[in-house]
Amino acid sequence: MNVETVPTSCATTGPCHDTGTFPDLSWLAVPGLILAVIVIGIIVYFAIKGSRGL
Repeated sequence: MNVETVPTSCATTGPCHDTGTFPDLSWLAVPGLILAVIVIGIIVYFAIKGSRGL
């Protein structure tokens, strides 16, 4: 008995479109968002500090 392993994305009755060709980068969303907030916070901090120092 020959059992073929099918990816989860292809376990449908319709035509198979393999979605696993690209790496899943969704895990980068949260660290990227945190990093963006930190960078924006630093920019705002130095902008306020610089405007008060002049």
